[in-house]
Amino acid sequence: NNNVTDSNYSLVSGIDNYELNGSENASFGKNNTSSDSTYSMTFGTQNINNNATGSASMGSSNKVTNSQNSLIYGSNSHIKDSNTSIAFGHKQDISDNTINSFVTGYGNKDYDGRQNVLFGMEQTVNDCSNTNVGGTSNIINTTRDSTIFGKTNVINNVIRTSILGESNTVQDSTKDTTVSGRLNDISGADTNIVFGTSNSVTNGLNTMVLGKSNKSLNGSQNAIIGESNNVVNPTNSMALGNSNIIGNSIAVLVSGNNNVISNNTNNSLVSGQQNDENIGINNAVFGKSNIGKNNSTSLTSGTSNDISGCVNNLSVGLSNILRDTNQAITFGSSNNVNTNTLNTITSGNSNTTKTVSNSVIVGSTNSTDTITDSSVMGLTNNVKTSNISFVFGKENKVENVERSVVVGITNDVCGNTINSFVSGLSNKLNDTYNSGAIGSENTIKNTSNSSIALGKLNVVDSVNHGIAMGYKASVTGDTRLALGSEEVNGNIFTINKHGDLFIGRHIYSDDVEE
Repeated sequence: NNNVTDSNYSLVSGIDNYELNGSENASFGKNNTSSDSTYSMTFGTQNINNNATGSASMGSSNKVTNSQNSLIYGSNSHIKDSNTSIAFGHKQDISDNTINSFVTGYGNKDYDGRQNVLFGMEQTVNDCSNTNVGGTSNIINTTRDSTIFGKTNVINNVIRTSILGESNTVQDSTKDTTVSGRLNDISGADTNIVFGTSNSVTNGLNTMVLGKSNKSLNGSQNAIIGESNNVVNPTNSMALGNSNIIGNSIAVLVSGNNNVISNNTNNSLVSGQQNDENIGINNAVFGKSNIGKNNSTSLTSGTSNDISGCVNNLSVGLSNILRDTNQAITFGSSNNVNTNTLNTITSGNSNTTKTVSNSVIVGSTNSTDTITDSSVMGLTNNVKTSNISFVFGKENKVENVERSVVVGITNDVCGNTINSFVSGLSNKLNDTYNSGAIGSENTIKNTSNSSIALGKLNVVDSVNHGIAMGYKASVTGDTRLALGSEEVNGNIFTINKHGDLFIGRHIYSDDVEE
């Protein structure tokens, strides 16, 4: 009981097929319908061709409407208002001026597409061209020249991009980019590579991201490898490791964990854990919990060092603090080097170096302030306002001294002392030049120039060219040479400025008179 009405040159074969106002069509099967169609074919059961030209519906319950040169093979599929397209499978939907597309699988939709290929199940493709989509439940909008394979990916406004994986989101004019993995979010990217899980790239140019939960914002020519790295406004930079941050920097490399590079840091390297590099240029930082701010051409290695305002510095150790230094080298722990220190080496523990130039500080708990061309070595020495001097020992106090040497323990040299030498214990020189004290508790003071104190508790006071030797020898007033003895607790021999000689008791001779 086939029904053919107002048709020409058509062939109908089967049961209950219907042809209306057609020309040169063919129907085979059962309950097929063809209306206002030419050069078309239905084959199977309950297929419908409506205003179709050069098209074919093959299978069951398929429909071709207002389309040309199209083919359906399968069931419950629909091609509408489209040309030169092919649908294989079940519940396919090709419509809205789609041209030259191929769809196979289950439940796929291609709207307003051109030269697309869809594989898999429940893909939705809208306003796309030259795009390949495979997998399950991908949603593709306004995309050109791209390939998408996987599951539940969402793609909007993308050009020349490849996406492979699950639940990735790629959008906002992203182009020439490759994405592979799961839950990645890409927006406005240009020529990027993103591999991994839960990575985010926004407005990236020529950037590579590998790993998990990394973030890149407004960067160009960067590489991010690892987990939970956060990179904002970088250029020509690389982050390797976990939870590192790069912000507003150029040509930096960070590796390790929880490091921060920020605020226009350029050409720097940070490696380790919990380091913070801020406003740096041409620096290198290695270790843990180091802080660098506004430094240039400096190297820091160790733990918990705090470096700020430094140029051409080297700091190695633990908990060192450097402020406003140039060409300084610091080794050890808990050293504090600051206030325009220049060309100086500080090594040891808990030394304080302030406004020091061209000097070497070695030991522990030494304090130096405003010295040049000097060396301080030992423990708890305190040196201030001194030049071209050498201090070696423990708890020596040196202030306002030039071209002098102090060796020993608890010596006190101060008050414009120049060209002098001190060695021993608790000697004191004050306001003298060209003088020397050797021993213990000797004193040269009050402009006693070119004087010598040798022994213990000797004193030269207000005398030039004085010599005090022994024990409690006292050179003062007119005395120029004194020899003291512990047995008499003072002078036993003196010579005054006139050449007069004083002897404490007797003069003995070993000559025997005959």
